[in-house]
Amino acid sequence: MSLSAFLPNASVTVLRTPVSTVTADYGDPVDDVTEVTGMVNVPVSLRSKQSRVWDPQANRYLTVTRYVVRFRPGANIQPYDRIRDAAGRVYSVSDVTSNPSAVGGRTDVVASASAVQ
Repeated sequence: MSLSAFLPNASVTVLRTPVSTVTADYGDPVDDVTEVTGMVNVPVSLRSKQSRVWDPQANRYLTVTRYVVRFRPGANIQPYDRIRDAAGRVYSVSDVTSNPSAVGGRTDVVASASAVQ
């Protein structure tokens, strides 16, 4: 049984950097993103969420846009993955949750993300 409560409004591909020794000139890790098997053209609900935060250095409020990406139950998504939508925009996943259901069954996988490109 699956408890899914969203209507897909986007199609995305999940990208993951495999554990490797790929480094730049100064030893910094380089993104070596590859498509995750079975996570290509996945229907998701992609919503933007804006909030205002105080920046003491600039002495003003800034508007920060975060994204909430809702996947079907059992999706193979992890923190630090990248998500590329059909328009080519890339998002970086910072948090992934899937809360247990009170009535049983599997629930949607929800990821918090920020825009990279």
